[in-house]
Amino acid sequence: MTIDSRVTASAVLGSSLILCSLIGGSTFIRSKSLQDRISVTGSAYKDVVSDTAKWRMQITTSTGMGDLAAGNAKVAADLKAVKKFLKEKEIEDAAITVAPVNVETRLDYNTGGTPVGYNLRQEVTVEGADVEKISSAAEAAGALLAQGAVVSTMNLEYFIGNLPALRIELMGAAMRDAQKRADAIVESVDASVGALREASMGVLQVTAQNSMDVSDYGAYDTSAINKRVTAVVRASFAVR
Repeated sequence: MTIDSRVTASAVLGSSLILCSLIGGSTFIRSKSLQDRISVTGSAYKDVVSDTAKWRMQITTSTGMGDLAAGNAKVAADLKAVKKFLKEKEIEDAAITVAPVNVETRLDYNTGGTPVGYNLRQEVTVEGADVEKISSAAEAAGALLAQGAVVSTMNLEYFIGNLPALRIELMGAAMRDAQKRADAIVESVDASVGALREASMGVLQVTAQNSMDVSDYGAYDTSAINKRVTAVVRASFAVR
């Protein structure tokens, strides 16, 4: 995996504004008082592979008013089929969580809300570090329908477990990028970068690779196994 970086920058030097087009970005330089300063935005990204998968599915059935026991038995039979299927896919029992059966009374609003039956639902969650195995099992879940089990996937999500450490790594890379961009900008006007005056961290963007779906508040795409994590910093340096 490689780290790449990109940046747009704006800065202050003299009483007039100078517009520069440099390294794919627009730069404004201005001087204020006796303290010249350049403000830049640096970024860095890293392509990573998700290390945790979470697959949520739901078993459902409907019954008449006098068939609740039969409906419960159907849910139990479907759950047994699900567990058998997961065992065949080599999913460990420790990765499986089964929620209690939820029962809702079904009403007929055409007759004033008269009870006409029940809807039974039971959620099963598979979560673990074997991403490929869980993903493969979810893709093959149609086999359960062929067996008569009424099971539907609610969602299949992928996560990055080492995101806090990755954030620190990328913030350092983004700050180095900001330093390089500041150097490139001030060299074009025969100046040099001095000490760091101020720095702030932007939001982290976790997207599918080659995706442009970012957010001002940060993004975390859970639909893709292969992700891109992008960090942004804003920094101000003295100009000599």
